[in-house]
Amino acid sequence: MAGEIEKSDGSTKLFQRRKGNKNTLLDEQNNPFPDAGLRELLGVVDESYFNSMFGLGADELRQGADQLLRGEGNLGQALFSASMGSTPVDRVIEKLA
Repeated sequence: MAGEIEKSDGSTKLFQRRKGNKNTLLDEQNNPFPDAGLRELLGVVDESYFNSMFGLGADELRQGADQLLRGEGNLGQALFSASMGSTPVDRVIEKLA
């Protein structure tokens, strides 16, 4: 699996992940790339955030619906925003208030 990240300055970083237990992240020359280097490129996007935004299965959708009904949680807000054509739910709540 390979990926490319574009930084805010427009520069890009290519990397790939391989199967294994050690040195599984590689740079574009297939040299080991430290996981910390990827975390630096991703900023606030950690595994938990990524999974909540893109790793949605049936259980996660039910949890998001429950959070939405209770008026809490990022997943609930994301689902609500998606149903409104990606309008951020915080803007809707602000206008309602």
